Amino acid sequence: VYTFTQHELARRCAGDRWLTLYRGQNDAAEHEVLESLGPRDQVVRLNNLCSFTDDVERAWEFGSTVWEARVALPRIFCVSWFFPGILRGEREVLVIGGEMRGTMRSFLKDHLAYLAFHIVTHPWLLAKPIIDFRSSRRET
Repeated sequence: VYTFTQHELARRCAGDRWLTLYRGQNDAAEHEVLESLGPRDQVVRLNNLCSFTDDVERAWEFGSTVWEARVALPRIFCVSWFFPGILRGEREVLVIGGEMRGTMRSFLKDHLAYLAFHIVTHPWLLAKPIIDFRSSRRET
């Protein structure tokens, strides 16, 4: 699998040395932080094999924190879309773990412009609760 993946990466990404990948998770402290390089940039120690995706929106489905990392091509073990007919859906990329530099992304910071636009164009959303508990209860 690794040899085939590396062959396909060399063919499809000729001249590239890195892929920008994303990893969603709920617990930002899941990985050991080796070095803090700023408020959102860190060097962390990953498990032996970690799941990433090339689609940032897909990564948000796996947690409230998303790591953005530039991954060197030799660290990529498997790319799901290189295998037609199997491993479809999540655009999963398996990455060999170890120490990796990444940028932690926050959902609110990444989507602030979108949220602000909808508040300005739909101000009634502020007055209406997100969940109306009175209407969700059943009369018995």
